[in-house]
This record gives sequence, structure tokens and C-alpha cells, in this order.
Amino acid sequence: MQITLVAIHPAPSPQAVPLAAAFLAAALEQCPDLAGRVRVTILDLYCHQSPEECAAAIAATSPDLVGFSVYLWNRARCSAAARTLRQGGSRATIFCGGPEATAARREMLAAGEWDFIIAGEGEAPLVAVVRHLIAGRPFTDTPGVATRDGSGIRLVPAPPLGELDTLPSPYLSGILDPAGYPGILWQLGRGCSFACDFCFDPGEQGGVRRFSLARVEAELALFAGRGVSQVFVLDSTFNQDRRRAREILRLIARIAPRIHFHFEVRSEFIDREQARLFAAITCSLQIGLQSASPDVLRGVGRAFNRDDFVARVGLLNEAGAIFGFDLIYGLPGDTLAGFRASLDFALNLY
Repeated sequence: MQITLVAIHPAPSPQAVPLAAAFLAAALEQCPDLAGRVRVTILDLYCHQSPEECAAAIAATSPDLVGFSVYLWNRARCSAAARTLRQGGSRATIFCGGPEATAARREMLAAGEWDFIIAGEGEAPLVAVVRHLIAGRPFTDTPGVATRDGSGIRLVPAPPLGELDTLPSPYLSGILDPAGYPGILWQLGRGCSFACDFCFDPGEQGGVRRFSLARVEAELALFAGRGVSQVFVLDSTFNQDRRRAREILRLIARIAPRIHFHFEVRSEFIDREQARLFAAITCSLQIGLQSASPDVLRGVGRAFNRDDFVARVGLLNEAGAIFGFDLIYGLPGDTLAGFRASLDFALNLY
């Protein structure tokens, strides 16, 4: 079976890395009973490419099964490419997954481009679907797989993986060569403990699961050995587990001091030691302020203590760490004057 996994990136950049597709490919290629029975191709495409160009690149791989990683920013292009592929006569089974597909599965299935959608983590459901397809069996009751069922959808929910280290590493397995991209994405864990209304990082299960420090260290050593220049850490709140964050920062300082890292952090977990460790490596931090109005933030599921925020950002300034802020304009209840006040608040903290 020829399986083609498609990543349509916003544009060529150090973050244009098909990590989700690579996790799926690693799970398929390292599954013992599928060895020698599947060939997996990962395609890097971009939003500036037309649906016809995307479909032609996919068709050139002669696929039996095609999967798209769908996010908010590429949903329209993925749907158009899948539709064009079908209209061109492809007989491949076409599916998608990812946060946008999981959140909007009912609407996306109703549009008709997709044979099925993987809701949530994709590795185990995709392996199971491929087994069924090879054996010629129906896959509609596969946990984690959503299909059309009359005017609705059929979905057997899949429990989240309990032990993330059971997933093969896309980097350590050789699926992704870190030296083949101008930068890389790095996943240290999955999920989020918070429930901000504007974000889907918690998924439908909530909570955080993390890869072991042994795996983190092995991947870090590979990045350093392959000459990686920058790493974007995907964790929603890298510093929530303070002890683990300190251990990883010390590993970076010891193993990969020449690599630039980008972390997303929450202010309330910053302490003096953490600020010092951030300042000791080459990195930048992105802090999710979103708004400086407690009322606006309360309306989207976030709490805000202005004095505490100022004090913890002060620790970063004292240590000399490099940081930036996220602000969201147009949040419910915000105004132009309110957004300008948030901008002034943020800039005054530098």
C-alpha cells in the first residue's frame, strides 16, 4: 500500500516541518505486522500552491491512501486539494486529521471531500485503519475514526495514549532528518491543562502527557550532532512543570548550547532560577498575555493578576532573558481603547 501524507505549510520557513505527518509515518513504518507492506511518502506543500498543483504532486506518488494534516490556516487549501484530486479520477482513500479536523469533524465530513477523519491523536487509529484496508475489512468502527453515517457522523472515541514513549520518534527513527530543514519543531509533550476559549491545545481530553527525559536527551543530542540551528518547542506551556523545565534547560546548556530555542511559557510559572536558566542559553520566550484587561480575559477563560505578571516579567528582565508577548485583538468585550491599553502595558514591561 502506498500511503501519502500531506503537510500544507503557510509558507517556507524554519517552522515548515511536517512533524505530525512524520509521527504517523514512524508509527506505520515501525509497526511489525505492516513491515514491507506499506510505503509512506511525506509531501511538503505550501498554501501559495494552487489546488491543482497540490493534487498533481499527490497524484504523482500513485497513492492508495492520502492523509492531510489540517489546521485553521490550511483547511481551505487542504479541502480544495482533496476535492481536485478526486475530480482528477484518483481512486485513493482520502482522510484528514489534526486540530481543525478534530474540532470541525462534523462540518468537514458533511462537505464530502473526506472518506474519514481521525479525531485526536492519529498514530494508533491510522495503524488500525491501514490493517483493515490491507485485509479488505471495513474500518468504520475503528476507535478515533469519524465517518459519515446518514445525516450525522459515526465515531468511536479513542482513549489517549497513556505512555508517549511508545510512539517512535520521527527524528530518532530517521523519518525526519533534522539537517534537512532550516529549523525544526520539537514536541516534548502533548495536551494542555488550561481551557482558554480561543485555543484547541487541550483537545477533547485535557491534561498534559510528556515524553521521558531520556528521549528528550537523545533527541537533543541528535539535533546538536546534525547541526540544527533553531528549534521551535511546541509545548503550550513549557514551564508548567518547573522541575522538568529546569532539567531540560540544563540539558540544553550542556548538550546544545549553540542552538536557538523558542519556548511558549506562562508568566505564573516563572521563578528566579528559571529566569536565570533561560538567560544562560540561546533562546526566546513567548508569553501569552493576550490582554491586560482582567474582564476581557475572564470572558475567554483566563485569570490575570497584573501585579504578579509584572513581578515575574521583572525576573526575566533582571536575568537578561529575551522574551515577547502574545496579544489578541478583537477578543469578546474588548475595545480599540482596551487593546491600545494592553499594548502600552506590554511595551512598558520591556
